[in-house]
This record gives sequence, C-alpha cells and structure tokens, in this order.
Amino acid sequence: MEGVIIYRSPHHVSGFWVPYRHEDPELMGSLGVGILLEPGMEARSCRGCSVSLDGVCIEMSVAQYVFERLGVSSCVNIRSTVPPGVGGAVSAFASISLACEAMRIRGHPCTSREALLEASRAAHYAEVRALTGLGDVIAMLTGGGLVMRLRPGAPGFGHAIAIDDPSVDGFSIVLGIVERILSTPNMLRGMWDSIYNYGSIAYRFFQDDPGFLRFLELSNMFSRNTGFLDRDLAERFNRSLSTHMRRGVVAGYYVKKSLLVVAVEKGYEGEIVEILEKVVKRVLGVYRIARKGYEAVWDGVDTPRSSQEGVSTNKGEASRGL
Repeated sequence: MEGVIIYRSPHHVSGFWVPYRHEDPELMGSLGVGILLEPGMEARSCRGCSVSLDGVCIEMSVAQYVFERLGVSSCVNIRSTVPPGVGGAVSAFASISLACEAMRIRGHPCTSREALLEASRAAHYAEVRALTGLGDVIAMLTGGGLVMRLRPGAPGFGHAIAIDDPSVDGFSIVLGIVERILSTPNMLRGMWDSIYNYGSIAYRFFQDDPGFLRFLELSNMFSRNTGFLDRDLAERFNRSLSTHMRRGVVAGYYVKKSLLVVAVEKGYEGEIVEILEKVVKRVLGVYRIARKGYEAVWDGVDTPRSSQEGVSTNKGEASRGL
C-alpha cells in the first residue's frame, strides 16, 4: 500500500515500579503500574536528523541503539504536548516510531502485527541500552488505561495487562512540571536501590487491592519515599489542594521524575489548573485516561482494527490490546 504511516500513542506515566537487571536487554525491565494519557503523541516520517520535535532536531540517545539493532537508519518528526525528559515516555514513543520506520524501509510496516512486535522489541532494547526506560514500551503497546506490568522485559518476553476499573472514567488528569531536573539515566543509576525497595512495597500492596484509587494512593507513597515528592513540595500541594481533596474532587496526586500527576473529578479541571499555575513551574494541560495503546495506521485509510490488536506480548500468551 502506498501512502504515509502515522504513528500514535498515549503518554505513559508510571506511578511506581520495581527495576530488574539482566545481561540481556530484552529480559531487563521492570514490574510496575502506570496510566496511559491522551492527547498523546504523533509521529511521521521525515528527512534530516533522526528525531525532531515539532520540526526542531533534538538529540535522543535511543536512536543509535534502534539503528544498531535493526541495521537501518530512519527519521521521525514527533508532536507532543509533554516535553521529553520529564517522565511522559516521549523517548519510548520515539524508539518505537524509529523502529517502525526502519521496519517500513525494510518493507515490513508496523501496520502488521508481526512487524510491530519486532519493532517494539528493538525499541525496548534501545531504551534499556540508553537507560531511558524499563517498562514504557510494553505498557504503551498493551493499552487499556491503567496498566500493570507482571513480568519484566520486552514485548514477547515481558507481560503486562490492563486493570479494568470503571471509576477511571469519572476523572481527568492534570499534568504539570515541577522545579526539578532529573534525567532517567541519572535517576536509575543513583536511585536504583531506593526505587527497588519502595517500588516492591507498593507493588505488593497493589496486587492485594488493584484499582485506580489504590494506584493513586500508592503512587503518592512511592513519590514521597523515593524523594520525587519532597516534603516542601508535598506541603505546598497539600495546602493548595486540601479543600478539594477533602471534598473528593482531587482523588490523589503523585510525581514521577519532574511530572506532577493530579487526578481530578470531571467538571473541576479548570479550578485545579488555576490553583496549580501558582504552585508548579508549568501546567501542561488536562488529559484523559487512554484506552488505546500504540498504533501505526495509514494516513487517510479507515482501518477497522488497530495494528496492535491480537499481537502477543508474551511467548505463547496473548495480552489485551497488543
């Protein structure tokens, strides 16, 4: 088929996770739980530098590892309302999209399930080698809103599922950026033990009571224990949001790297945005829980099934949404 392929994905923001090392990058990864958010990201083929954001070239270390793995160079231009490096899985999206473009050049576009699976494995490999992410790729391809990673590793080796909780439909998510500069490689190198220990506790608690509100509670606990949400920042948020939290308008909040995530009852988003604009460095906007995961579609072609449906994320076992 002739035409242009569009790559789309929601943002993935982990609330807590448990990192696992392995000498094989495809088997290295994390357990954990995160949410998928839209409006998400979109990418198309381009010319010039490997990755550009809204037409401006940016450096992304994952690109060299994608090309190393697939043996083909490619280029994508990304549109995203969440900037790279703050915790919104932009690097994972870039990795998958670069890999899909490489597969297209090789004659196997990611509109097929098999090509998407191969591309996602290459993307996970690149994320692990660059230390830019351990579980975003498999979560983004799984879809389903609230995603739990059950076994670490790349799609086909790791395993993730969507947690079905109808309560998520009553909330919007407000995202903001806090005053912190923390790269993922530095985070993983410097905070590995802390993240592993506190992530393990949160993960066990969630296994006993999986659901959206429990996720928010445990993510807040994890944020505090690891230092993503320090005491001063937590006190400022609590003072600003206390009335809305008592009323249940704010169901919970947490911080992942530099990204603040606030769950707000629908209809009150404007009030919370106005409050947060006085507290955080920048409010990115209001987002929705996204059910659909990563997809590659032909521009202008109405496809009845998305490219990720029916692809197995685990050898011999199908997982919802991928």
